[in-house]
Amino acid sequence: MDNYALWRPVDECFLYVGDNNEIREHTSIHRSSKSTDRTVIGDNNLIMGSCHIAHDCKLGNNNIFANNTLLAGHVVVEDYAHTGGAVVVHQFCRIGSFAFIGGGSVLSQDVPKYMMVSGERAELRGLNLEGLRRRGFSVTEVDSHEFTF
Repeated sequence: MDNYALWRPVDECFLYVGDNNEIREHTSIHRSSKSTDRTVIGDNNLIMGSCHIAHDCKLGNNNIFANNTLLAGHVVVEDYAHTGGAVVVHQFCRIGSFAFIGGGSVLSQDVPKYMMVSGERAELRGLNLEGLRRRGFSVTEVDSHEFTF
C-alpha cells in the first residue's frame, strides 16, 4: 500500500481558534484527523513557545500552557487549567477545570477538576488551592473541595 492510500484529498479537516488567544513562536497546532471532528481552541488562552497541540484536541477558555507543553491527539482541557513547562499529555486524556500540572510532568491519566498533579508519572498532590484563591473561590467553597478531596 502506498502512502497516498492513507490520505484522502477529499476529506476536509478543521481547526477552530477562538478570540483573544496568544499563540507564541514555534507552536504547532494540527487540524482534525477526519471531517467528522475538529480541533478546537477556545478563547483567551496563552500558548507559550514550542507547544504542540495535536489533532482533535479540545481546549476550553482561559488556559495557560507553558513552554514545551505537548498535547497528544484527542486531549480535552477544560477551563482555567495551567501547565508548567515541558509537560507531556498522553492521547485521550482529560484535564479538568482549574487543574494545575507541575513542570516536567507526564500525564497518562485524566486529571480531575481543581487538582494539582506532578511527577514523571504524574500523581495527585492535592487541591490547586492557589489557583482557586486567585479565581475568587470563597473560603467556604475551598473548604468544601478540601473536604471532598
